[in-house]
Amino acid sequence: MSAWLMVFRAEMREAMQRLLSRPGYTALAVAVLAVGLGATLFVLGAINTLVLQPGPFAEPKRMIQIGEVDPDDPGELDDLVAGDALQALRDETALEAVGLYQEATVNIADAEQVVRYDGLLVNAGLFELLGVSPVVGRLISKADDQPGAERVALISYRLWQDRFGGSADIVGRPVRINANDARIIGVMPEGFTYPAAQQVWFGGRFDPNTPRAEQSSVVVLARLVPNADGLALRERLNLRWQDIQNDVPRDTRTPNMLDFQPISLYFTSQHTRMILNLMLSTALGVLLLACSNVAGLQAAQAVARTRELSVRVAMGASRGRILFGILCESFLLSLMAAGIGLIIAHFGGKGIAAVFAANDEAQPYWMSFGIDWRLALMGFGSALFATLLAGWIPAWRASGGDVQQGLRDGAKGSAANTSRFGRILIVVQVALSCVLLVGAGAVYRNLEQITTMDLGIKVDPKEVLTGRVAIFPTAFPTEVEQMQFFQRLGDALRAEPDVISASVSQGLPGFLAGGIDYRIDGEDPNGDAHFADFSAVDDYFFKTFNIEPISGRLLNESDIAGGRRVAVVDQSFVERHWPGQDGIGRVFKGTDDKGPIEIIGVVPTMHLTEVEDDQNPTVLMALRQSPSRFNSLSIRVNGDLQAFSQRLPEIVRKVDADTPVYWVRTLDRAIATGFVGQRLLAIIFGIFGLVGLLLAAAGIYGLLSQTVANRTREIGVRRAIGASGLKVMQQVSAGSMIRVGIGLLIGLSLGLPWSMVMNLNESVAWEPDIGLFMLVFLSIIVASALAIWVPTRRALSVDPMTALRHD
Repeated sequence: MSAWLMVFRAEMREAMQRLLSRPGYTALAVAVLAVGLGATLFVLGAINTLVLQPGPFAEPKRMIQIGEVDPDDPGELDDLVAGDALQALRDETALEAVGLYQEATVNIADAEQVVRYDGLLVNAGLFELLGVSPVVGRLISKADDQPGAERVALISYRLWQDRFGGSADIVGRPVRINANDARIIGVMPEGFTYPAAQQVWFGGRFDPNTPRAEQSSVVVLARLVPNADGLALRERLNLRWQDIQNDVPRDTRTPNMLDFQPISLYFTSQHTRMILNLMLSTALGVLLLACSNVAGLQAAQAVARTRELSVRVAMGASRGRILFGILCESFLLSLMAAGIGLIIAHFGGKGIAAVFAANDEAQPYWMSFGIDWRLALMGFGSALFATLLAGWIPAWRASGGDVQQGLRDGAKGSAANTSRFGRILIVVQVALSCVLLVGAGAVYRNLEQITTMDLGIKVDPKEVLTGRVAIFPTAFPTEVEQMQFFQRLGDALRAEPDVISASVSQGLPGFLAGGIDYRIDGEDPNGDAHFADFSAVDDYFFKTFNIEPISGRLLNESDIAGGRRVAVVDQSFVERHWPGQDGIGRVFKGTDDKGPIEIIGVVPTMHLTEVEDDQNPTVLMALRQSPSRFNSLSIRVNGDLQAFSQRLPEIVRKVDADTPVYWVRTLDRAIATGFVGQRLLAIIFGIFGLVGLLLAAAGIYGLLSQTVANRTREIGVRRAIGASGLKVMQQVSAGSMIRVGIGLLIGLSLGLPWSMVMNLNESVAWEPDIGLFMLVFLSIIVASALAIWVPTRRALSVDPMTALRHD
């Protein structure tokens, strides 16, 4: 056995014995480090899941997403019109395979029930990219993807088991999908739900010859050939794109260019990565606090071992050997803490997945929040990092002390040096805690501004039950038939004895708004169009949400299909175009060229889109004049909403047996699904901030306890000559409070730009929050005062004669 290995074993054995002989110190140090390492590994686990894990593609490094550059969201690519994508990518030699898909609602009906599933319209190339095969049957072929081909579908393993009982004759089974006759051709492998929670995949039959206005937008994925020239590909795509845009009507042209990016950025955007980086920075701040605490504890232990270490040096032990021995102790502490931290990261990740699943936001099926080899490796690396961070300075100072002084004075000889080190740690801990609290407060402020957004309605969202209904052209081929269905559905709901009001609308306040591009009558038809949030609503929408007009009238039965097109707009729409004036009678035109729209009423400013998005002016039109196949239900009842929600599917089914209602929940829950990410971030950053404050307070307490212990004799002398307890407390704590003040000054100075960075929602304008900074200031002052008062008060309770005999 080599000499180095023998030294390593001996030092590790002695370090373990020292830790076991001081169980209180060991438990405290491991707990503090585990908190810091747990926070860091939790974030590293999220990065591992969202960034490092490869997607479910063959050769993912060659996989790209192709789309339009979004000028309003740099780094994001918008979906492409299916026909345009097929035309732009036809015969492109730099691409091995191309996959197109569009998320879709899938209603599967039989004689007993109709159930809505998440589904996907796909081309045959998608499964070639994924490199996946069904466990039963076959994949969608190119023939299935042609216009006019028989409708065929693949189903998930779970749907096969739950809906069809794992039937052996599932292949060829006829079903009705979205009111169309279709046939099941295969079952995908267990667990496969690409891209997130999809259960059904069927041929998109994308046809480039379909009128452009009737085509859907699709996600475009592709695999590059080996050693493809990206610059040349980008140039060719944009030349074709320009030709395509020149051939389409002017109003439907896009000024944006085509681009492509690695597939990893499609599933984890630049914005998400930025948030992960912020989380990692915050977690590292918590780890730094934890390590500074443990450094303080180890410095105190090193002081207690001063005589022992001096004896070892006097007997010939080198400084490197002493340094290595102390770092071994730190390494063992870090290793134990990392084990606990990995458990924290594992269950924290599972908690995140559960929160998103509970809010209908499933992550891609191949992303697993759990411990794998990457996270385990990160845990070991974090332990080494924490070892150096927490143990190096105390070890270096302890290994370089004056041998003779150490032999004479023991622990007293190093007290002054340790006190200087402790004073620096107090400043660092207070400053870090301050920054962490400011960051957490900024995120909570963002969330509060989002959740208290005025939607422009006069009812409590908790008192409105909502649901979503989709119908399809096979069953309702004309707009008149579609409108009649929703009229019958609304009448059926209002006929229920306990219903106060019920309405059918394309969007809901704070959830699921559409959009309209328009120009005010008289504006240059070639100029840039304006944008407003849009919803088609029935006559009962305003009663359901208790919305009263400011001027003019609301929509009613006189606003018929084929009649004069009219709209109700909100006050912000009027203020945008005619500030200080009445908008009644004004006219605007949508870019769809369906004719002028006259404003007949103005309502208070509404927030129709998701509350996390920028607030836009609102336009409301009669559902009769702007029919939609996808609409939401809004219902207020006398009695229990939960009980009525269980009856709602049957009410809808009586109107049409092939139509299910889905997303049945109260409006406040529907709105909350739009900012589940912000709520989760607020919780995470809030925990980081609270932990930071507790660690800082604990660190100050531990360091001051050591300082007070070192000054016990001094305190006894002062008390013996008549100094009052208050006077002694002021003298002992004055220096600590000064250092707390310095830490606050540094922390608040750093907190100002940090709060700007932590403004994670761009729809909420950043401004300095004086109240937040005052709250952080007071929190740290109170926590620091308690941390200082407790050990000082304990020292004052010691009898002066006992204190004089100390040491």
